[in-house]
Amino acid sequence: MKKSTKKVVIIICCVLAVALIAGGTVVGVNVYNKNMKEQQIEQLISDIKGKYDNFVNESDRDKRIVIIKNLENDLTDYLKNNEPVEKIKEKYQSDLEQMKSYFVTYYEKVISDNTLREIEKITDKTKLKACKDKLTALLDKLNSEKDAVLSNEKFEELKTKIQDLIDKYSARIDAIEQAEKEAKDKLEQEAQTIIDEGKEKIEEVIEPENNSYTEESNTATESTDTDSNYDSSDDSDTPSDLVPITPFEISDDYIYMN
Repeated sequence: MKKSTKKVVIIICCVLAVALIAGGTVVGVNVYNKNMKEQQIEQLISDIKGKYDNFVNESDRDKRIVIIKNLENDLTDYLKNNEPVEKIKEKYQSDLEQMKSYFVTYYEKVISDNTLREIEKITDKTKLKACKDKLTALLDKLNSEKDAVLSNEKFEELKTKIQDLIDKYSARIDAIEQAEKEAKDKLEQEAQTIIDEGKEKIEEVIEPENNSYTEESNTATESTDTDSNYDSSDDSDTPSDLVPITPFEISDDYIYMN
């Protein structure tokens, strides 16, 4: 009995030892796998952060857009091909949101900087045109970048703000130009009126002189005509017979006396 009992105890110990070894191995494998998974997660998070840092350090606007698009594609592939880890997913979404906020902040700042108050009171056409041109350029950027950085809702919100300001500035510019045209036309009309009145006054002064000169000319003409029509045969004072003049005769005695 003692030998049997001892044998059973040995067997039990062996079984326990095997179980412990096996359990330890499983635990060890699980720990190893867990550590590897954590390392992979940290590595992927580090890669995401690296792309975000590249975005921050990049000064070229178009290249920043490319970085955003690439990171969006990385997130799509990750969600499609892996069982998403919340930590990784949140990192993708957080960095993408910050990248996109750079552009949204830029859009809103340009809108704010070019928003004029009491537009109907502004008379500076140059200022209005400058703001309008900047907003028009911003609208072009918005349309080209919307797919990368904006939701449809945000795009429509910003687009409406920009277009509304552009329309108001255009209307105000048209009103100023119309007022300028009317003022110019009025000045030209007044100037023409002054010129016309001046001409009338000059004509009033010149016309009597012309009339006087015409009367004198007519009188002189009539006198000339009278002289030219004069007939000497009608002059009763003229003798009909003329006495010829006899040359003076000097006697010879007069010459010798001197």
